[in-house]
Amino acid sequence: MKLIDIFRSSYQFEISNIKNLFKAENIYYQVRGEAMDSAAGIGGMGNDGMRIAVEEGDYSRAREILENAGFAGENISETQNPDRKSQFNKWLIGIIAILITLALLSLFAG
Repeated sequence: MKLIDIFRSSYQFEISNIKNLFKAENIYYQVRGEAMDSAAGIGGMGNDGMRIAVEEGDYSRAREILENAGFAGENISETQNPDRKSQFNKWLIGIIAILITLALLSLFAG
């Protein structure tokens, strides 16, 4: 069973609505990133949000359900931007390195 990401959002209410739609239509799905999103607000810290994946055979039907429900603009393939995540990771590593350096300087300077 191959699962394909079909929708991504940082908003729990959107994910909940889509889960209910898929349950009503007996479409198997998995939510990815739900634990990361709810852990201390990490959703705003570089997490790409929660993703819903459906079985490959149900993709077309699930896509149609999303479009009919008004979620057509959030197609995962249209919103993915791998450069954004790698750029964030570079900034995060840089900031952590600066903080560690400052902590070590204050520790040994005093």
